Amino acid sequence: MSLDTELRALGAAMEWPATPDLAATVGARVVGSHRRRRVLGRRPLAAVALAVLVAVVAALAVPQARTAILRALGIGTVRIELVDELPPLAPRSDLSLLGATVTLAEARERFPGRLLVPDADMLGMPDEIRVLDAPAQVSYVWLEPTGVRLLASVISGRFVGSSFVKLVGPETTLDELTVDGRRALWITGEAHGFGLEGASGADFEELRLAGNALLVDDDGTTIRVEGDLTRDEAIRVARALR
Repeated sequence: MSLDTELRALGAAMEWPATPDLAATVGARVVGSHRRRRVLGRRPLAAVALAVLVAVVAALAVPQARTAILRALGIGTVRIELVDELPPLAPRSDLSLLGATVTLAEARERFPGRLLVPDADMLGMPDEIRVLDAPAQVSYVWLEPTGVRLLASVISGRFVGSSFVKLVGPETTLDELTVDGRRALWITGEAHGFGLEGASGADFEELRLAGNALLVDDDGTTIRVEGDLTRDEAIRVARALR
C-alpha cells in the first residue's frame, strides 16, 4: 500500500473532535503562551508525533498542501513527486537520456568519488556504460533483442544544476524498506516517469517511462535498479554493485 493511501486510511479511521470556538479562545491562548510552551516541553513524544501525523493527513486533503508535502518525499539524490496524470514521456528504450556511451575507465574518471561497479560474476559484463556529468550518473545497461533487460545506475550526491525526479501516478505503489541497513524504496505497478528537472524546479528537461525500480541510499550515493524484476531480484542486483 502506498504512503498516500495509508495516511488517508488512518485519517478516515480517526475520531475527529468538534471544531473549537477559535474566536472565543484565541485571547486566552495568547496570554497563556508561555505556560503552553512549558506544557509542550513535557508532552509525551508519542502525542506530538500523533499530532504531526494528524496534521499531515488533514493537509493531504488539500491539493496545494498535498503537492507541497509530496515534493518533500524522496530517497538519496532522487526526489519523488506524486501526480494525478503523467505527461507524455519518451519510451524506456531511448537510452540517449542516460548520456554518452563510455568505457569503464572513462566512467571512473568522470564520476566524483568512488564509483560502484557491477560484480561481473554475479551480473555479467554490461553491454553499455553511459554517463551524465551534471548531475553525475553512471548507468550500466544489459540489453536483449527486444531492448533493455536490466538497467543499474549509480548517482552521485554532489549535485550541479539539474536534479533527478520520479513522477509517480496513482496506480504506482511505493514501498519503503531497508537493504543491508540502507534506506530503500521499491516502486512497482504502472510505469512512472524518471529523468531530470531544471535547476529552477519549474520545468522538466528530460523524462522517460520507467518500469519496476529500486532506489537505495548508499551513504550519499544513490543506487537505482530498473527492469522486469521482482523486489528480491532488484535487491540482489543492488548488492552486486560494489
